[in-house]
Amino acid sequence: MLTATRVLVDPEPVPPSWLAVAIVLVAVVGATALITVFGYAVPSLPHGLPRENAARTSLRYFGSTTVLRSAIAEAPVLVAFVVSFTVAPHSWLPLLVALPVTAALFWWHAWPSPRTAAAVEKGLEAEGAESHLSETLGFRAE
Repeated sequence: MLTATRVLVDPEPVPPSWLAVAIVLVAVVGATALITVFGYAVPSLPHGLPRENAARTSLRYFGSTTVLRSAIAEAPVLVAFVVSFTVAPHSWLPLLVALPVTAALFWWHAWPSPRTAAAVEKGLEAEGAESHLSETLGFRAE
């Protein structure tokens, strides 16, 4: 939606500066690094936690980390949007660099899947407690 609005504001594409493209690429690399380092970080569950409590706690952590990963994945598009208005020449073409990468980051890291559940589960079960996250989400038979 941001891209469509930006294109409507200035429909003639102007080649972007190398600085604009570099800023967007740094945002892409930074977002990827932040998701990798912080996007799946959760505290391990304590031993002896009843199954219901472990499942509920795991779902809460999975939901909060999914929101975090989604927000970080959107950052390159937001940076590209700002760059398109602030770095001369004012071009919306850096958005075309950020959009596919943001979509890929969102699909790979933020969309709930067995892979993302397993990554969060790994942190929750780091000290040996059962999280029951994949079963609760229906990714694995109970």
